Amino acid sequence: MAQGIQEPEHVWLVMMKAMRALTRYAAAGIEETGLGLSDFGILEALLHKGPLPVQHDRPDRRSDARFDHRLFAKGLVSRVESGEDRRVRSLP
Repeated sequence: MAQGIQEPEHVWLVMMKAMRALTRYAAAGIEETGLGLSDFGILEALLHKGPLPVQHDRPDRRSDARFDHRLFAKGLVSRVESGEDRRVRSLP
């Protein structure tokens, strides 16, 4: 192997180790806030995408109701009722 040229497997291994270290560092910072990774992900989505609808009447969306309640109870989100459909709330 020529000097300065790395084998693809070695580069991949180094990148994976770096990714794991960054993930542990980020997770520790998120946990210090008292949030879980899923709650943090929802807040990040709200930051980048804006208000998102949360529907509580759909059985496949039970997890949405849980995160909605947790984040609302912590004062991190507010709820806005839809003027068109009373079943729909948005997290602005």
